Amino acid sequence: MSPRLQVVALSVLVAFGAVAAYAAWTVPIEGLGKENREGRGGNVLETFGKPMDGRFRLVDQFGRNVGPETFAGKVRLVFFDFTNCPDVCPTGLSLMSQLLEELGPDAKDVQALFVTVDPERDTVPVLKDYISVFAGGILGLTGTPAQIEEATKAFNAYFKKVPQPSGGYTVDHTASVYLLDRAGNFRSTIDLHEKRDVGLQKIRRVLASRS
Repeated sequence: MSPRLQVVALSVLVAFGAVAAYAAWTVPIEGLGKENREGRGGNVLETFGKPMDGRFRLVDQFGRNVGPETFAGKVRLVFFDFTNCPDVCPTGLSLMSQLLEELGPDAKDVQALFVTVDPERDTVPVLKDYISVFAGGILGLTGTPAQIEEATKAFNAYFKKVPQPSGGYTVDHTASVYLLDRAGNFRSTIDLHEKRDVGLQKIRRVLASRS
């Protein structure tokens, strides 16, 4: 090989090595960031199996004890939030109300659930007053801190109390609607930012399935 060709070949190898090193350095970081975002509130692609199991024991806004058997045979929309949330909570509840309205007669086979991640403030009377402004027969659920912890773990949902300079606190949390089939199996999530028609199609597919 001539000296000139040797120089060209060496330059190509060096350039290729630099690109490979860059890819090896950046791709895992970007992938990790995406995974964290999805785990915190984006579309969850992997199945959680049957999250509404024996760990799901809460109280609704009417003071009734509820569990998985309460909703047997119905498709379920499960949304974790809290009443003091300034934007995500009303957005999620409004979305579920709109989806139920657009389902028409099929809405009778769907139960929407709002599960608080702030049980200390979201008592039964507070939930009853808050949920009353949203249509669609949405049930608000609360319980002891231990019960809420168990319910969120079953769904692999994230929440964390965050102190504020004022002395109060807010709650960081997963911000997606979980879609379960009639048997309580996880089927998909509905992102608050996706087009409403997309969420509606997801629900209709689960309604049409045999599960």
